[in-house]
Amino acid sequence: MIIFFSPFPLDSEICRVLHWTQHYGHAHNGDKQTSRCRQRRRILRLERPLKAGPISGRKTSRHPLHQDLHYFPFRPSDYIVCAWTAMEHMDRNNGCLAVLPGTHKGTLKPHDYPQWEKGVNILFHGIQDYDKNSELKHLVMEKGDTVFFHPLLIHGSGSNQTKGFRKAISCHFAAASCHYIDVKGTTQEKLEKEVLKVASRNNEMDLLNLKDIWQFQARLVKGERINL
Repeated sequence: MIIFFSPFPLDSEICRVLHWTQHYGHAHNGDKQTSRCRQRRRILRLERPLKAGPISGRKTSRHPLHQDLHYFPFRPSDYIVCAWTAMEHMDRNNGCLAVLPGTHKGTLKPHDYPQWEKGVNILFHGIQDYDKNSELKHLVMEKGDTVFFHPLLIHGSGSNQTKGFRKAISCHFAAASCHYIDVKGTTQEKLEKEVLKVASRNNEMDLLNLKDIWQFQARLVKGERINL
């Protein structure tokens, strides 16, 4: 029982390329035999390179350190996983993934826009109170390499300082038995208001809360749809 989530509204400028083709992969169910699952959406996220010259360097390819659970109005977190696949060679020159190992054992932290001189992309929120002395692990990856991680893992990416694109496929999966929560009165309430504003502008839809967004985006890939 697996649900696939695309992270942003379908017509949003945030998600630049959305393929409505069928993509086949494998789903593992504990120690049981690996089975085929069908994923009807695949998101291709393109991050623009820095331009050479004196006016280069908006650095909008940076993604501040964050936890994916900040964007999700459903729980429990242990039943959610991200599959992040590199479509190019990734290293520190083009801003590979950077993670804080072990932080998936913690709790959801408050997020907000970082106070960066060159700004940051819309909805690219970051953690405000992580330990600055913690050692980041930079994930050097080759094309096709995939990393799976927990939604509480603190991670981000640096700026792309090359003349090429940094391309990756980022997908999130959750057990169909997960349940939605009301984010009002939590650290996610501000995010909900911003997401609804973006969604209404791009889709002209009358959405009431963050739950509506994710119910609209979710697609069943295996088993039966229960709560999500």
